[in-house]
Amino acid sequence: MTKKNLTSEKGGVELKQKGQSMLSKEEDESITILIEENLKLSTQIDNLTLDNKRLQGNIVKLTQEKEDLEILVEAISDHSEQLNDDLMAKVELAQRDALTDALTLIPNRRFFDQHLEMEWHRATRIKSVISILMIDIDFFKHYNDYYGHLKGDECLREVAGLINSACHRETDFIARYGGEEFAVVISDTEQAGVIKVAERIVENVVAAKIPHAASQISAYVTISLGCFSKIPLSGEDVFDFIHESDCLLYLAKQNGRNRLIHSPITSKVKLK
Repeated sequence: MTKKNLTSEKGGVELKQKGQSMLSKEEDESITILIEENLKLSTQIDNLTLDNKRLQGNIVKLTQEKEDLEILVEAISDHSEQLNDDLMAKVELAQRDALTDALTLIPNRRFFDQHLEMEWHRATRIKSVISILMIDIDFFKHYNDYYGHLKGDECLREVAGLINSACHRETDFIARYGGEEFAVVISDTEQAGVIKVAERIVENVVAAKIPHAASQISAYVTISLGCFSKIPLSGEDVFDFIHESDCLLYLAKQNGRNRLIHSPITSKVKLK
């Protein structure tokens, strides 16, 4: 090494030492703190980056869970609507069963009472004609005794169908009143039209020729019918109206059965 190089190297060392000696202790500490803070900040950034990745993963997962939940809610909603529909159908069926005669599948006495009460009040309000036909199968007890109750049930079903087929208007209301008795409520029809319906009912049963070997008046099943019509007035009782038609039915039986008896709108029937 030459003398010149030695001199240069010695000068560099002296400058370095001189530069180091130019920084105070406080400055050294500040630089150290800055370096440490930079390292901490760098670590925090790394941690935040990791947290952000985890958050993004959770967002994707939650998004999928949200979509799955929406699908589940929609499925539950559809199922709930179906359950509601099924429940309503069962309720309607139960209500219909409660108002339907199980044997003849026509309205029962309970339904008859409700319908008649409603039509009675309506006729009173609008001052229109209301009619009731009370029908009884002649010597039905003898029929049951002779043919048995199963054949008696068949007879009741067939007679119910014959009565129904004679009532052409949808508003004509047919019901099984009890036992072998049936009733028809006809609204907003003049008495002449009601009598035609009553005549068709009697004729339909005769024409069906249902054998009745135990009958005292015919070889076939026959019926007796009482027909009463009126324009109800405010304060009158619907039960009196039913009683009037029952009286006419009784008169039909007294007069030989297999017939109908009707009364003018203004008259009242009283049995002696």
